Amino acid sequence: MKRRRALALLAAAAWCAGAAAQRGVGSLIRGTPEELFTEQDNALRLEALGKAAEAPPGNPVSWSNGATSHRGDVTVTRDFESQGRPCKELRLRNEAGNRKGESRVNACQVDGKWRLVGSSQLD
Repeated sequence: MKRRRALALLAAAAWCAGAAAQRGVGSLIRGTPEELFTEQDNALRLEALGKAAEAPPGNPVSWSNGATSHRGDVTVTRDFESQGRPCKELRLRNEAGNRKGESRVNACQVDGKWRLVGSSQLD
């Protein structure tokens, strides 16, 4: 139960970051698939992120929205430790219209909760 809650917090943090970017930092996502994502796309991506975080590294979890034809997948590329904390590197690939994008994010457990961390916060 604790693990599921922590993974849900990780997924929510990643989704919120994407939603905030769509609303307030349009220049960061201009020309990317995320610029075209709907709320439903983001909800499906969030669900895939939560499932991927529970899967072993290398197992992509796909998402697809039949209403928009947007799709993508999330893969844990590796589990690792940083500053004594369990961490995961995740690859997110997305497609919307003729746009394709790929990004990587790191998440580590901090005070028992999964948090997105930048490369400067890793060993």
